Amino acid sequence: MPKKKGYKNETQFYKIPVVGEDDVLSEEIEVRKWNIVENQLMAANMGLSCCVFEEGEYRLIDNVNGTYSVMIVGTGQHPSLVGILNGGYVHSKKPIVWQGLKKNVEYHLYITYTQNLYEKGDSFSTAMKRTRVDSTSTSLYLARVDCRQTPPIVDLKPDGKIYSHNIAVHANDDTNAHGVKMYQDELVILKRLTFDHDTKGTVVLYNEEGTGELNNALKAKKVVKDAISGGVDGVLVPMQATKVHSVQVEESVSGKPTFDLGNTVVQYPKEKDQPIIIYNDGSEGVPIRVFVLYE
Repeated sequence: MPKKKGYKNETQFYKIPVVGEDDVLSEEIEVRKWNIVENQLMAANMGLSCCVFEEGEYRLIDNVNGTYSVMIVGTGQHPSLVGILNGGYVHSKKPIVWQGLKKNVEYHLYITYTQNLYEKGDSFSTAMKRTRVDSTSTSLYLARVDCRQTPPIVDLKPDGKIYSHNIAVHANDDTNAHGVKMYQDELVILKRLTFDHDTKGTVVLYNEEGTGELNNALKAKKVVKDAISGGVDGVLVPMQATKVHSVQVEESVSGKPTFDLGNTVVQYPKEKDQPIIIYNDGSEGVPIRVFVLYE
């Protein structure tokens, strides 16, 4: 009885052939096996052939001869660079260096694919371009260096740089999960949108309770009213409103302006349907136009 073609063992899910006892290596089976492996690697990388996962510290070095060097170095336990280039894993603990950057020139720094990269993660080349070219499958854009400034400026987050995250880390990462800049055609906020300012605290723009700044703007209505200035005694502008958000007052002219209105002060209503009172330190009897944003 002829021996069954194939190996005795195989993996559980993808059925990748595995040599067993007394099996003879088969060129045909080995090709089939590694095609299965390569196909799954391609599927895993599909749409993400070139990106940065993690990078070290960028250092600018003045060579004292009219040129500069830029170096990426790892810090602590972190490598210099981790990413994907042409579908291959990039991992370098060694410093990455670009040399010969001249004054009065803007440079764009890249790493480029070599044939040994798939075998060794730090087998890539470095490249500098004077005109920016977005990352391609074989060229990963890392930084912009403006040597027209003194000292030169190293831009670590230039437009066109592609970031991604380790999937396991991404699942628990809520800070810049898609890089420092994101372009999104549509964004739906279900519960809360906030803006954090370093010096002025947190501003709630939108929340499901309907009390954020953006909620107010979305609910607000606009009305334009005409009146005659009352000077320091003020003029009442009737309003049918639950809340008045803002009031803008201008002199209303059909010919030449008088510039007699002076400074204006608005007294906002404290209760529903109360009028607005507008005071001015100029003349009485000046036609005014009042723009009101209200609920």
